[in-house]
Amino acid sequence: MSKQRAEHLLILNEACKGLLVRVHWMKYTSSPPSLESKELASLLKHITRTFPKINSQEATQIKRRSPQSSRIGSISYWSSASIHRSTVLLRYFTIRDVTAFNEKAIAELASVSSEISTLDMNNFYLTATFFELLAGVVKLQIAMQMVENKARNIAAYIIAFELIQGKKDDHLQHVLQYMESVMGDQNKLEDRMWHTMLYLRERCLPLERIIRGASKGLLDPIQKWSSAASFEQKRMFSILYDATKIVQPSRTDRYLELEYLNNLREWMQYALLVCPAALQDDEARRCLNKIIYNYFVTPVVRDITFEFQKTWDKTFWEFKCGHISQGTKFYLKQYRDVIFKDSYVKANECALNHRALRRYLQKQLRQYVCLFTEVPGLAAPKFQLVLALIKLSSHEVHWYFQHVKASPIKAHKINWIKELNTDQNIIKLIEALCDLVQLVSKYAQLVKEYFTEYIREIDAPKCEAELKKFFQYTGEKIPKEHQDRMMKLLGDARNLKQDASFDALKLDFLRVTCFLSSSESGLAYAMAKPVLGVYGEMLTHFANVLHTEQQLVDNADIGSIIFYREQFRDVTNWTLGRPDLYSSSMSLIHILTYVKYTLNLKFCPDEQLWLIKYTSKYG
Repeated sequence: MSKQRAEHLLILNEACKGLLVRVHWMKYTSSPPSLESKELASLLKHITRTFPKINSQEATQIKRRSPQSSRIGSISYWSSASIHRSTVLLRYFTIRDVTAFNEKAIAELASVSSEISTLDMNNFYLTATFFELLAGVVKLQIAMQMVENKARNIAAYIIAFELIQGKKDDHLQHVLQYMESVMGDQNKLEDRMWHTMLYLRERCLPLERIIRGASKGLLDPIQKWSSAASFEQKRMFSILYDATKIVQPSRTDRYLELEYLNNLREWMQYALLVCPAALQDDEARRCLNKIIYNYFVTPVVRDITFEFQKTWDKTFWEFKCGHISQGTKFYLKQYRDVIFKDSYVKANECALNHRALRRYLQKQLRQYVCLFTEVPGLAAPKFQLVLALIKLSSHEVHWYFQHVKASPIKAHKINWIKELNTDQNIIKLIEALCDLVQLVSKYAQLVKEYFTEYIREIDAPKCEAELKKFFQYTGEKIPKEHQDRMMKLLGDARNLKQDASFDALKLDFLRVTCFLSSSESGLAYAMAKPVLGVYGEMLTHFANVLHTEQQLVDNADIGSIIFYREQFRDVTNWTLGRPDLYSSSMSLIHILTYVKYTLNLKFCPDEQLWLIKYTSKYG
């Protein structure tokens, strides 16, 4: 496997997150004043009528017309410094960067899938990195189709033509091809979305094997936690019923499943959507059945959601693969009713299930607020449980606001009860969530010290024992470079300092994981499982030491509720305004002024000045 594979995955994931935010901005920002000017009216009208079929030759002819022509006047005005050219350029650069990113990301995913033998919960962080990137690529394409104001794309098109005539841009031709082939001239969003799925499926064919295998490995957690009743039956967050459970450290693997449960559903749905050939396996179909049961719409970015059911419905009717002469012809439509049964027939049950889960989580949040108030020392050994509880609660808050106005595709046939999507107690869940985050953040140093000692005294000896057995069995099969890296991680565990770089540790860990999970290592995946499990648990504990406060903020993610201003007002009778400075931690404080609550988190990256300035104002 390429030595840079881990770096590529991490960098592309970070780039994808930034591009999603830029596309969200492009969707919700108003058109620049230059697009609304009278001087450009005739030009925009002409391009709108022919978009996106206008070609560079026609654009050149428009430029060469007489100065008296309204169109050449518009072009001259366009080129003048009096308009907000930079705003329009940002739209072009966003489309250009998305186009360039698509090719790199899909090529990297195809390379990884050809080299990795298996992705499952044993090499979880590699699995998460891979599927997060794949889902990000699909989300970018969906979000681009949801940029409703065509004038913004037209503005980017005009910039593209200008660059053809003057400055050169290596990606310009790709942008023009992308806008003509993928953005298309279809009038309906549904048609554009289907065209996008076909575009992605053609490029994601090499991923079928790895997605099919992952669906088997990830089916268990997705199926096990598909209902609120399963949490209560297994007492996942209840520790008071058994005195021995109270002081025991939380199981890393068990609560990691819960922490990423909703991510698993989201990642697998997007993966199967662009690679439906993987649904030839029964495990993949059962996995999709449990995923679809939990959603009416699927989150894309912030408050942008995707009504997946129509696209899935068309996929089931039209997708087929294999060749009948070889006896491998596969028609997906024969499984449509089985997979969609819960989604169509049990839609009311789905809404009730999420309401029950919100109530259960609220009760558990309050339980731990009381427990940690009385016994603060328990916040450290139960930190993994706290992260899972916070993340699940945050996902339920976001699920609620995404579904307030959503309904199943066949609501008229199942006596859909709209009131099931409203919950006047949602604000109590938000308050309980903030209470627990605030309380645990006060004891962040205690958590750091606890896990520092845990890594040194428990993780490091366990890792050393596994490595000794592993190296005895593999002999010289493992190159010295990878042996040294594995021993370096063990040394970092023995001598962990609270100012160490988590990013550097994570990169080394992913390098080791990529090698052990690949065919390049020459090892059976079953042989590497114990080592992968030990290293995965150790990385989780590294994060608890080095990213304690950041994990609390990221998992709570309350600040992004600001994007659901309309839904928030509908269910609380309050209006969320937009603060002057605007990001997750800022929005969190802004929201909490409306629920008469204050929050003082030590970790607020890039917003410390804002906090110093506004803490006194908000109390």
